[in-house]
Amino acid sequence: MEGTAENAAPRSLTVAYVEGVTPGKWFGRWKSRMPGVALSSWQTDAAGQLTPLREGEADMSFVRLPIDDAGLHVIPLYMEAAVVVMGRDHELTICGDVTQAELDDENVLRADEHGFKLLIELVATGVGVAVVPMSIARLYARKDVVYRPIPDVAGTRIALVWPKEPEAAARDSATDDTAGMKRAELLEEFIGIVRGRTANSSRQPSTRQQQKREQKQRGGQDSGPRGSKKSGKRWGPAGRRPRGRPPRRH
Repeated sequence: MEGTAENAAPRSLTVAYVEGVTPGKWFGRWKSRMPGVALSSWQTDAAGQLTPLREGEADMSFVRLPIDDAGLHVIPLYMEAAVVVMGRDHELTICGDVTQAELDDENVLRADEHGFKLLIELVATGVGVAVVPMSIARLYARKDVVYRPIPDVAGTRIALVWPKEPEAAARDSATDDTAGMKRAELLEEFIGIVRGRTANSSRQPSTRQQQKREQKQRGGQDSGPRGSKKSGKRWGPAGRRPRGRPPRRH
C-alpha cells in the first residue's frame, strides 16, 4: 500500500557544519554503520550557522558557540585554540606565542564585520591582524599570512545542536525503510557516533534493533508445533501404558 512506512523511500539525515569544523570522520562512520540511510551535508558560514536548522533544511548542525540556543538541544563537544593571524612580514611573526597585551597597539579586525574568509584576505593586505580559531586559520591558509598561538585569549567551543520538540516530534512517527528507525532514533544514532560510541554499543539504536531481531529469530526457531516436545511419562489417556509394552525394570 502506498504511503505506508513499510513502503516509504529510505530517508536521509541532513547535517550542516560551520566553517572550520571537519566532520569527515563522523560522516564516514555513519556511512559504514548505516548504509541504508543517506547522509547529506553542507558547510555554512559563521553568520548563517543556525539558518539550516531554523528553516528546517537540516536535522542537526555543528556550530561554534555562543549561539541563540532557544528551542535547541546543545551538546558541547570540543574547544578550539585561539590564534592571531597576521601578514607574513609582520614583526610579531618572530614570536613563538603572542600575548593579548602585544595586540594593544594593533588594528585588530573583527570577523563579525567581514566574515572569516574576507577577514583573512584583509589581513593579507597588511591593514591589520585578526584573532580567530585555529581551525579557521588552517581552513583559509595563504602563503602571505601566518598565525601564532595566543594562549591568554579564551578559545571557542564547537557544539552539536538540533531542534527541540515539537518540531522534531512532528516527524518522529515516520520510519526509515531500510533501518526501521524513527527520526529521533536516527538523531540518537548520530549523536552516539559523535560521542565515540562503538558500533556494538548497547546505547546505539541500531544495536538495540539488531538485538531485537536476533531475539525474535531465536524465539521463532525455539518454538515448534504444539505437542512436539517429548515427555518421559506421557503414556496416553488416564496415564495408562500402551498395550504390549512391559514396564521398565531398574
